[in-house]
Amino acid sequence: NLTGNVGVGSSLTVVSGTVLGSSLLVIGNTNLSTLNASGNVGLGSSVSIVGLTLANGGLNVTGVSNLTGNVSVGQSLTVAGSVGIGQSLVTSGLDYATGGLRVNGYSDLTGNVAIGQSLTVAGSVKVGSSLTVTSGANFQSSVSVTGNTNLSTLNASGNVGLGSSLSVIDLTLANGGLQVTGLSNLTGNVGVGQSLTAASGVVFGSSLLV
Repeated sequence: NLTGNVGVGSSLTVVSGTVLGSSLLVIGNTNLSTLNASGNVGLGSSVSIVGLTLANGGLNVTGVSNLTGNVSVGQSLTVAGSVGIGQSLVTSGLDYATGGLRVNGYSDLTGNVAIGQSLTVAGSVKVGSSLTVTSGANFQSSVSVTGNTNLSTLNASGNVGLGSSLSVIDLTLANGGLQVTGLSNLTGNVGVGQSLTAASGVVFGSSLLV
């Protein structure tokens, strides 16, 4: 029974179990082949583990966790708060975002993107190659297209405004009528089936054949 301090100059070998009623303070390096703790273990600074670490009962980290290497999750990962990823996140399987997905920065989607119900975009959407819509597309505001647009069929229930010009290589049918408020330049033959009414003057540059 030692009530005071005990100093060991070189080494201490214990062949059986050692029970410490209070605490153990180690200033230098300590090599432990096996450490079994039935209660809590508190580390004031850091712990370095060279081999594999098994947390069979779970791992609870209340502070910052810095993982510099690869992190493999066998089944599922549940996070109650926010997760910050410094560089990139690679997932080989399917990702589920049941509560929603918010991307503040750049999003590069190289494969197919399937949208089950609806897509709401507050800002701009840039499509590098092509956009294919198999069903109806509803644009509540406007659509701006800077390049060529090939449309097999265009149905518009309201007004359609063309800023510059419209080129039609096939027959154009205006079943409800055609109203032109500005200049109309007709370079080919114009056939009028029944009657032609002009509210103002009509100028013929060449001749009129009746």
